[in-house]
Amino acid sequence: MTTRRTFLKAGALGAAALPFMTVRFAQAASEFKAYTYLPTISRAGASGLEQMFKEITEKTGGEVVIELNLGGSLPISGADITQAVGDGVIQFAGNGFFSGSVPIGGILRLPMLLTTRAEFDKAFAIVKPAMDQGFQRQGVTVIGNYLYPLQVAWGRDAIASLDDLKGKKMRVTSPEQAAFMERMGGSGVTIPTPEVTPALQRGVVDGVFTASIGGGAFWKDLLTSNYRLGPNFFDSVIIANSDALDSLSDEQRSVVMSAAAKASSAITDEMFADEPKVTEELAAGGITVTEPSADAVATAAADMAGYWQSWAEEQGGEAPAVLAQVREAVGR
Repeated sequence: MTTRRTFLKAGALGAAALPFMTVRFAQAASEFKAYTYLPTISRAGASGLEQMFKEITEKTGGEVVIELNLGGSLPISGADITQAVGDGVIQFAGNGFFSGSVPIGGILRLPMLLTTRAEFDKAFAIVKPAMDQGFQRQGVTVIGNYLYPLQVAWGRDAIASLDDLKGKKMRVTSPEQAAFMERMGGSGVTIPTPEVTPALQRGVVDGVFTASIGGGAFWKDLLTSNYRLGPNFFDSVIIANSDALDSLSDEQRSVVMSAAAKASSAITDEMFADEPKVTEELAAGGITVTEPSADAVATAAADMAGYWQSWAEEQGGEAPAVLAQVREAVGR
């Protein structure tokens, strides 16, 4: 007759032979769902998040598991990601479309306010506390952020100066970019990413604002010129549902925060390292690349200064004061 002691001994031997299963059944994993607006894992933002979540699982010994879902795989629009995280529909996300839910973050995308990565970093440090509060009011915690290279002008025909933007219809990714085009004598058109290719083919738009590593490479066969003056950077935050984050142990939460910081730097560094390489490749492939003069950058910034102030006043609250701090920090 098999005694309980004999049974337990046999179970221990079986567990020793199957260490993976022992860990799996001995620990109750916290399983979470994550989402990115990026539709393919080949993008640095998506692959960086995937690596981040793998690191979290490994360093917590399988106690925290986060499943990444790519853009379009869940019925969540880019503009609704913040709410989805706050409501707990998903618990983690990479979110580049947060300005509608946290308007103060729009300061970082005001046209011609920030023209270098160093300027963006200064501005982000100033804006971040207000952004954090905006997210926290919605039950969301910012755990990281990453930055795309400057969104610059690309044309079906020649665009090599500010004057060349006059009369052009450019695909824009925000109302702020549309405001930039209006002041340059052109117009901005909002078009979903999947519809940009036919819009360029049919001449619905004359060009786009994007980075080389993004649309520049993707739509290269439909573009002939690249004017390296751009209205703004595009930044993304890595966010978590505050309750989900609080449910972790101090040690687990420390692993998550460390991995998010590491991913933030890695994603940003990779994209900024690849941007000049891809630009050179596109130039070698026949696209005419023109660097803007310092005078052109200064002229465009001066033209937009009035818009920055009116934008902040329209937002109200702390926006005018935060904008003033940013302008002082970057000398504009």
